[in-house]
Parts: sequence; C-alpha cells; structure tokens
Amino acid sequence: LRLASRKAPGYDPFAFIAWSSAAPVLPFLALAVMADGWDAVTDMILGIGWGEALSVLYLAVLATLLAYTLWTQLLTRHPAAKIAPFSLLVPVVGLWAASAAFDERLQPLQWAGAGCVLMGLVINQVGGRWLRNR
Repeated sequence: LRLASRKAPGYDPFAFIAWSSAAPVLPFLALAVMADGWDAVTDMILGIGWGEALSVLYLAVLATLLAYTLWTQLLTRHPAAKIAPFSLLVPVVGLWAASAAFDERLQPLQWAGAGCVLMGLVINQVGGRWLRNR
C-alpha cells in the first residue's frame, strides 16, 4: 500500500480502498450460499433492519473508506516509521468510543492499558529527539 501510494502515478487512495473492498463481495456471497444455502442467505439479507443497515454504512464509510484513505494520505506525506506507531491508538479509540456511545464504564486495568499505550506512543515519537537534545 505504501509503495503504491508513493510510486503509482495518479494513485487515488479512496478509489483503491473502494474497489479493493468491493472485490470480495461476490466470492463471500458464493461461500455463504455454499455453506448455508440460498434460502438462509436470502432470509438474512431480507431480515436486515435499520440498525444493521446503519452499522454496515458506518463500517463501510467511516471505518473503512475514510479511515484508510486518511491513513494512506498520511503514508504518502510522512515516513512509515513515523506513522505506523499511531496504529496502536486503534484499541484506545475503540475503548473511548464504546464509553462515549454506549455509556460503558472502563475498568481500572483498561485505563492503565490505554495509559501505557499513550506513554509508549509519546516515547516513540519524542523520546529520540529528547535524548538527542540532552
């Protein structure tokens, strides 16, 4: 992905993510039909409600298209070694989002884990500069 984003002329991260996400739909549909049968798959598709549809829309648009497009754009502008550690924030943001969206209370161990991740990220990003300046 990084190589494609830097070397390919006219590379469009949004189009790349959209097409690479659309490609597996038919093979997965075929596997579902082979595993469960056409009637079961049809019942599952017809049984989709608003909650499920909104979940799929969120996962498709925000969690996949937007997030990966922004991530790819960061990789085109900055070295991967500088950007990759920020992927450690995924579980921290997930904990925060669950807490905010569903009023979940984080346990002390979860807070400690999030703090360790954040401290590690800070050390990774500024620790080398701090040591060089000392």
